[in-house]
Amino acid sequence: MLQRFASDTKVGVSQFKEIYDQFNDTILEVGKANQVMVIDLARLIPPGNRPNMYDVVHVKPAGSHLAAQIISEHLQKLVAP
Repeated sequence: MLQRFASDTKVGVSQFKEIYDQFNDTILEVGKANQVMVIDLARLIPPGNRPNMYDVVHVKPAGSHLAAQIISEHLQKLVAP
């Protein structure tokens, strides 16, 4: 998947991964700084997970179900610790 992305965009796989990780880290840092819960789906549903992902950012129906399960588990901890 990443190789196709690289050929389509002319952004190398390692460069994309670096940018993607920096972007994700920034989201996590901003959430923490603002005391906002952030669920790191990028880590919990990695981009190379073929059964759940169409490409590096879009989930398949199975990925949507997995994301919903992960999100509900995190939210449930807030409601019923």
